[in-house]
Amino acid sequence: MVSRLKDLDTAHELIVTDLGPVIGAHGGPGTIGMCFQVAP
Repeated sequence: MVSRLKDLDTAHELIVTDLGPVIGAHGGPGTIGMCFQVAP
């Protein structure tokens, strides 16, 4: 997934991190999440 996203032209760096226990508990094993923020 990271190799596909790293080629995108973005204004900011791509940050990869672990999920917290709340998201992990609800998503289950193997969950992949992605979020983004748009300028107002």
